[in-house]
Amino acid sequence: MEVEEPRDLAYEDVKDYEKLTKDSVSPFCGKEYRDVFILALSIGYARSKPLPLKKRNPNIPLRAFSTQEKWLMRALAISKEDSLEILFEPKKIYYLAEEYANAGIKLLVAEVFENLRSYDKVLEAELKKLIDKMGKSANKENEMG
Repeated sequence: MEVEEPRDLAYEDVKDYEKLTKDSVSPFCGKEYRDVFILALSIGYARSKPLPLKKRNPNIPLRAFSTQEKWLMRALAISKEDSLEILFEPKKIYYLAEEYANAGIKLLVAEVFENLRSYDKVLEAELKKLIDKMGKSANKENEMG
């Protein structure tokens, strides 16, 4: 059964993506919108709820994403929906990815341009917390199992 995927993924405000990829202060200067979208998606999923787009600007070609990045979006949707049935609804998968990226982009812009610390240090601290949390979760499972 062939399921149709959208041609492009959308963002709400191009200014956020432009600022992150063109401002020399940004660690994402020179990166593609796709790269920023994936990071925003990850941040949005880890720290926020999906934020529906008020206005969709479909401008990131789906073909620009790697197979691994598309599977990241599918895995996120499976986790959110708690069902594999979502795999038969690609538009829903990608709309959900857009909503998490929309939530994450707001956080990302704030962290990069409003915090006095360098974003590298903020990201490093965030990753350490996540690794610690994952380690504690794995330890609990080992103790129970």
